[in-house]
Amino acid sequence: MKRLSVLAAVALLLCSCSKDNCQSIQEPIEIALTAPESSIAVQSNNITFDLLSRTSESVQRNVMISPYSLAACLSMTANGAAGETRREMLSAMGYGGHSIEDVNSYFKKVTSAILKADPSTKLSIANSIWYRNSIKVKTTFTDAAKTWFHADVRALDFDAQSAPLAINKWVSDKTNGLITNVIDNIDPSSIMFLINAVYFKSVWSDGYQFKTASTASADFIAPGAAYSQVSMMSNTFTYKCLKNSDVMIVTIPYGNKSFQFTAYMPLNGDTPSAFAKKLSNQEYYNSLKSSLNTKNITLKLPKFKFRFNIELTQTLKSMGISKAFDPYSADFDNAFENVDDAYISFVKQFNYIEVEEKGTEAASVTLTGIETTALPVQPELFIFNKPFLFTISENSTGIVLFAGSVINPKLSN
Repeated sequence: MKRLSVLAAVALLLCSCSKDNCQSIQEPIEIALTAPESSIAVQSNNITFDLLSRTSESVQRNVMISPYSLAACLSMTANGAAGETRREMLSAMGYGGHSIEDVNSYFKKVTSAILKADPSTKLSIANSIWYRNSIKVKTTFTDAAKTWFHADVRALDFDAQSAPLAINKWVSDKTNGLITNVIDNIDPSSIMFLINAVYFKSVWSDGYQFKTASTASADFIAPGAAYSQVSMMSNTFTYKCLKNSDVMIVTIPYGNKSFQFTAYMPLNGDTPSAFAKKLSNQEYYNSLKSSLNTKNITLKLPKFKFRFNIELTQTLKSMGISKAFDPYSADFDNAFENVDDAYISFVKQFNYIEVEEKGTEAASVTLTGIETTALPVQPELFIFNKPFLFTISENSTGIVLFAGSVINPKLSN
């Protein structure tokens, strides 16, 4: 059994509490993982930084992702996939060699554990599946979503004007109003949406909070050597940190220290994207973790608050998921009873974060859309409610044995 490190478990997940709801600080819990679960956690860590690198390499603005939210949403979706489609999805997420049962068990166990890790931190994780009410969804798929991901599963009239409002309200409720709109309208070919929502709010641990009076305007060197003025927080305390020729690292714990914020600043000329790629190498990442020392330092960290929404379809394709996005080769037979050509049409993520003197508030929503090239044809209705003709014939020869007309079925002549 191995201890799940906070960074491996929740990657960029963040949280907090207010003075009104904070309780007495309990000791951090240790989450004991089986060998397969530990392997999934380690592989997830590698994918985290690879995904961050791919996401930020061509973006000249602040970037935020939730690897946990994305992995949970895609893992829930993978329960509806079959054959090579499922294998590609699991492999791209770093779960190659593990069964869907291993992955389901991992998410149920880890999610339950991290939700209880720190009562002083407000953390919520929610999943939902919304499907067109004319579609027949397999109960094995919905049962898996409910059992392993505690998902709300709802049939909805996608053609109703109120449908996007219902989905957006669920998202807003699960993110404490930080993310309020993920769907503007629903395409006629859309048959299902799978959603994961994460909300986190937490204060820095005792001694680590920044005093507002110490925050001052300071220079920040943006790309291109351009200087900008930012609100720089300051605190002198004992931190786990590292500074070498490659990078400067500092960790700041939240609440009872079950969760922590970690900042990496490259010092060798690497862009954050290039350094994230290095961190995806497990050996290098572990070497940095083991090199962290506890020392008294003065930490200066800028306050920041931003939103970052991203379409992840092309990124996931570049990571090896191809069949799931292909209308002609995707296999979601484990999800639907009356749809033969379902495929993932998009994966989007919506993110918000604020880091300030007292702590952090953050939220992320991952939305996976499933479409079909042609909706199941509804049976055309034939009502014989007027006089009609009839015949009785032999099939192979077409010989009509009887023929007649019905003027009024109630008449017995």
